[in-house]
Amino acid sequence: GYYYRVNRKGSITDVNNNLKKLTREINDRVTLDTVKYEYLSKNYEQLTDEIKNWYFDELIGLYIEKFNYLYEMPDSANVFNEFRRTILNFTRDNSVKNASFKDKAKLQIIKNSLLGRIYYMYKKKVGSFN
Repeated sequence: GYYYRVNRKGSITDVNNNLKKLTREINDRVTLDTVKYEYLSKNYEQLTDEIKNWYFDELIGLYIEKFNYLYEMPDSANVFNEFRRTILNFTRDNSVKNASFKDKAKLQIIKNSLLGRIYYMYKKKVGSFN
């Protein structure tokens, strides 16, 4: 016979594994997008603004996509703070002047740490964030 042990959601081992997985997912995506960005910037200089805007959009999209994990795993705060700094450092060093209004609004939300409040209000009103 076989005995299969399944980790319960929210158990100590599950939380640690999920935090490692989340950290790895974010770091892998940022690394992959950074490699793409550097390659495109080097080889397609005539598209500099479009490439910056694409990279900026990828970073912001990933941050928002993974943000709900911050509330599911409170230990993930350091991961998100580091990721937030990556986005802010990029925008500080690079002009994203041609970014859409929507992306500029997202940046302001991230800059001012409003995403947590918006998420909390939405979750409170709707009940779950799917």
